[in-house]
Formats: sequence, structure tokens, C-alpha cells
Amino acid sequence: MKIILEAEPIPFDSDEEIDDIFVGKQFGKSYFLRQGKKVLLGDNFESNTLLDLDYGKYDIYNILKRGKTKKDNEIQDYNNILKFYVDKEKLLQLIHLCRICGQTADPGFPELIVIDDKIKFYYVYTGETRKNQFIFFYLAKLLGFDFRFFYLQTKNSKEKKKVEIDMNKIFDEILADKKIKNFFAYFTEKSKDLLEKTKDNAKDIRIIKDELDSLKIEKEKSPFFLFNKLNKDGEINIEEILNYFGNLEKLINENDNEFERMMNELKKDPGYKKLGIAKDDSMDKFGINEEKSKNLITFIEFL
Repeated sequence: MKIILEAEPIPFDSDEEIDDIFVGKQFGKSYFLRQGKKVLLGDNFESNTLLDLDYGKYDIYNILKRGKTKKDNEIQDYNNILKFYVDKEKLLQLIHLCRICGQTADPGFPELIVIDDKIKFYYVYTGETRKNQFIFFYLAKLLGFDFRFFYLQTKNSKEKKKVEIDMNKIFDEILADKKIKNFFAYFTEKSKDLLEKTKDNAKDIRIIKDELDSLKIEKEKSPFFLFNKLNKDGEINIEEILNYFGNLEKLINENDNEFERMMNELKKDPGYKKLGIAKDDSMDKFGINEEKSKNLITFIEFL
């Protein structure tokens, strides 16, 4: 799982080499605009796009990424341009890649989106190793997106910069991280603990089963189990990536539907209308775990 490619040079009228993402992004934007191309910054791609997609309204990750951003004319124009060149299915794939890479460090989306007769996505190439961007780049290319790197080429320089991506090495480094190892161990120990609790007749079995179901869902959402499998296989199977995306969408849509149903029931509940509802009340009413109950109360009050 290796790829080697040449980054595209952009002429830079300086004798001093600039190895800075911010400078590269601003100069690259000006360069492409001078060529008569449309240019969008990638900085707010995820939050802007999530505002426009009817997807994951009650998904905690999406809620955090949307934050307090409110759609305005600038965001709407940004999204309209993207939707003209990228259909909804492909936009969702990019959103899923943001989520995958965001759990390794940050979303890893390219610095620039450049449009002429087609849409291209550009990273500023620097000497800095950015694992999450390399994961994003590699998977996006497999999915058929036109992803590239560029660098600022100084005066009289003839050096060609090459980008080398070794996915096995990247997965090894990510999976060797102590936090990730603890993450894997957490699922194993938590499952054992919950299964043991199902033997206690004094406990509400509905709540324990709901917590087990939630744990299973979180495991299926996590990219680290996918990384582990892809690394062991020694190759990336595009069907596995697409299946992961499909399952992720299914789980998030089911989560939206569940919270929508519970919120509608609460709004019709005379007790709730009069006094509101406490965490323990909602756990008992719906047979849901503590975390889900806290989220339900927050959603019905603020969303």
C-alpha cells in the first residue's frame, strides 16, 4: 500500500524556500485565481457541508463539527458550487473521510478546492509528515477523487518534490499509539462488564442491553478497527471502504430516527409538558442507557 507522486510546482518569485502551509495556501489561491479558476478554501468544508446535508442531526460528532455555525449567503454559495460539481453520495464520502481522519488528529481535508472544467483538491506539500492528510489523500484517490499536492518553487530551482505515502507504515504508527491500544482494550473490558451485569436480576435488563448495543455501534463506527483489518490484510479493498461508509450512514440514520421518535413521545407526555423529565425518568421510560438519556434531554431542550 504505497504511492509515490510528484507534487505540482507553482512558480514563486523568491530565492528563499517557503515550507509553510499558510503561506502556500494563500499564494496557491492567488495563483489559481489569476489563471481564471474558481477557488474554495478547504478550512470549513466539513462544517459548511454538514449544514446542507440532512444527515446526522443527532450524531454527536456531527453536532460538534457543525458547532454554532449558522448558514449565511457565503456558506450557501460555497455549498452550491460544491453541489454543482460533486453529487450527494460523493460529498458524503468526503464527509466520512473527514470523520475517519479527524479521529487520528484532525479532519485532514485539502487546503484548496480548485475548479475549472472539473474539480481538483490540493494539499500544500511541506516537509512535515501529516499522517491524517496522507490517509485522506490515499483513500480519496481510491474513491476516484482528483487529489493532488503542490509546492512553491523558488527562482532558479529545478528540484522536483516527491510525495511518498506508505499506508502500512502510517497504520502501524497509528495503531501503536498507547491511546489507541487502550481504546481497543476498553471495548473488550466494557463488553465483559456489561455481559456480567445481565446476570443481575435486580438491574433493568433493557438499559444494560441498550448500553451493549451502543457499545457495538460505537465499535462499528470507529475507523481504528477498519485500519487494523486493512493493515493485517496488507492492502486496501475499496469495497470494504464503501461497506464501512454504508454501515456508518445506516447507523447514523437509525440514531437520528431513534432520537426523533423519543423526542416526539416526550412532547406528547403530560408529565414532561408539566415538569420536564429527569435523566432517570427517561432511562426508565425508554429503557435507554445513561449517556443516551443525557443526550436526549439536551437535544429536546436545545435542538
